[in-house]
Amino acid sequence: MTKEQENDIMQRALFIYGIHAQETLLIEECAELIKAVCKHWRWHEKKALELKAYEDMIEEIEDVRIMLDQIILSYKDFKFASEIRESKLNRLLDRVTASEKGSIK
Repeated sequence: MTKEQENDIMQRALFIYGIHAQETLLIEECAELIKAVCKHWRWHEKKALELKAYEDMIEEIEDVRIMLDQIILSYKDFKFASEIRESKLNRLLDRVTASEKGSIK
């Protein structure tokens, strides 16, 4: 699926359900991701359940990514978002660099 097709689907969902409903769904999906990560940690030692917990976690990650993409798409006029992202990535780079040198910030 192309990025344009993905954006079309997300725009249609935003139009049909509205931003408030999609933001609410984002919250729900984030909660499901938290639960899936906890289960993944818990079942990590139990090989029979580890793969299922990992697959569930990946599925929830994708649900959250789709919802985040919709929210970002709906607020595309907020041009400063890319500046905030760059600032946060630069801060992470500083921390990673400091950790690699042995002086954690």
